[in-house]
Amino acid sequence: MVTRSWAGERDTALYSRVMESLEAIRESLVLHSKEIYAMEQALMAAASSRLTEKQHALLRWIAGRDGEFCVYTVLIDRYSE
Repeated sequence: MVTRSWAGERDTALYSRVMESLEAIRESLVLHSKEIYAMEQALMAAASSRLTEKQHALLRWIAGRDGEFCVYTVLIDRYSE
């Protein structure tokens, strides 16, 4: 599949750039998926061990923070008192 520019000419360079970008996005998604799976496994392992009530509260709080990037900074501030 080759795209055509406005002039009607084949634009293989543009097509190559688009395909490279799509491949980079795919690789990023695969990497993020693996990281999420590893975090889920770590959370399940931690949840199955004997934890203090404070540790249980921290795990529940982390699990409820989907999409937040500064969770650990907030945790340190919240529980270092």
